[in-house]
Amino acid sequence: ECEHGIGHGLLATIKNDATIEDLSGALSACDHLDPPSNPISGCAGGVFMEYLVKSMASGGIDPRILTKDNVLEPCGSLRIDGYLSSCMYWLPMWWMLSSPERNLDEVMAAKMGAWCVKAPSPDSSAACIKGVANRMQLLTNEQPALTNKICNVVTTDAALRYTCHTHAARRFTYYFSLHDALIACSGLSPKEEAACRIQATEESRLIRSDQEKHRAAPDSEHAI
Repeated sequence: ECEHGIGHGLLATIKNDATIEDLSGALSACDHLDPPSNPISGCAGGVFMEYLVKSMASGGIDPRILTKDNVLEPCGSLRIDGYLSSCMYWLPMWWMLSSPERNLDEVMAAKMGAWCVKAPSPDSSAACIKGVANRMQLLTNEQPALTNKICNVVTTDAALRYTCHTHAARRFTYYFSLHDALIACSGLSPKEEAACRIQATEESRLIRSDQEKHRAAPDSEHAI
């Protein structure tokens, strides 16, 4: 989306290898958007993505080097309020792009789950799990039926497992039919599975509604 691209641009124009201070400055600029941007997918999301993988600055994908000492960075060093969960949400993308074992699905899932638990707060741990679930299409090799297996590896916490399943199912609606996406809700308790299915169905409805609006909009070249 447009605001996400603004976030990329704010950081990419500062320098190719941005610092924590540069990151904070870009996030402060995001605060001036009116109306406010979505803290996960909007301007801040673009800032964190650019910081982690430098896609705009490098003209491709150039992930920062991942070590055992910096797995929670820049989130652990962030000194600006309101963006910790957004930061933790985007870390799993960087982890997968930076790790040599990223194609070993269960190994990578287990590592990411262990790292998410080390997040500075419960809310940011949950955001991190959502970030893992956002990569579920890759972790399952595009097989929603494997979601339960991967989520079980990611976390043993019941609430976080529900978060993992639900966010994965919602994400799958962007790539698969609703019928196939709902398979990702399997493995939860009956009550949780029903709630997961409701959320994924609503996500699918919003996606289809947005697509219909775009199809109905006049061609920009002839709209004047």
